[in-house]
Amino acid sequence: MRQAIVLAGVLAITSGGAEAGVRTKMAATFEGFPAGTSCGIEGAQMPVIQLMRDGAPRIFVAGFASIGRVYCDLPDGRRVGFDINKRLRPDAGAVGFRVKPNGRATMTTHADGELVTDQLTGVITPW
Repeated sequence: MRQAIVLAGVLAITSGGAEAGVRTKMAATFEGFPAGTSCGIEGAQMPVIQLMRDGAPRIFVAGFASIGRVYCDLPDGRRVGFDINKRLRPDAGAVGFRVKPNGRATMTTHADGELVTDQLTGVITPW
């Protein structure tokens, strides 16, 4: 029984959805979205903190940040998906995103003692 539990844990950590690792922290700010937008992560393995910052929705997750689907619920009833958490670097310790409604995002990653900034396009995914 113990071996099965250990094997399940190893498989969960090494599966394709957890490349960034158990200790990866992710924050995302959704700038320029309509007032009343709320965002989160469906299927997250860790608690997701949802806040507003300067009128923009913001989410935080600490651990297994690449698991789940990032979304925003717009005030008109539509749900928009994003693949930002699928673009994390494998060596990421902490990652911050600034996401725009046009499908562009800035990703700043802290990895191996350095900060790396990437400009992303096409981050909106079909829901």
